[in-house]
Amino acid sequence: MDPWKKKRGNFLVVENTTSSVNHTGKRVLKKEIEVYTENDNETLAEAAKLKADLYAEEIETLPAKQNKSENIEMLQAKKNITVKELTEIYNISKTSQQNYRTRLYDSLPYHQKVEGGKITYLVEEVEKWLENQHK
Repeated sequence: MDPWKKKRGNFLVVENTTSSVNHTGKRVLKKEIEVYTENDNETLAEAAKLKADLYAEEIETLPAKQNKSENIEMLQAKKNITVKELTEIYNISKTSQQNYRTRLYDSLPYHQKVEGGKITYLVEEVEKWLENQHK
């Protein structure tokens, strides 16, 4: 992933997130934060404090991020998912789903018991459809 840069006062903060798979097959994200000064007036101690504060902010939000990834794994384990769940898991907006469903060729497979009724997707069919989109 490309590094993300932002200014914080007289500092330039560069955040770089990398993704890998650990020995159990789980996806792991690693985030590195670097702090650079724009001038020599800033001390190393101030830069180190800012870096520590940024890591502390990241750690505070970690449980929420972990819960979200656990929820996505739980949703993927389901056989049928709703439009909202498809958005959460695969980051495909409701409008894009509608466009993909109405394609003449290679449309997004869905199930609807009654016209105008609730739309559901079979996870297996969606996974196959997504694989074919990038070929």
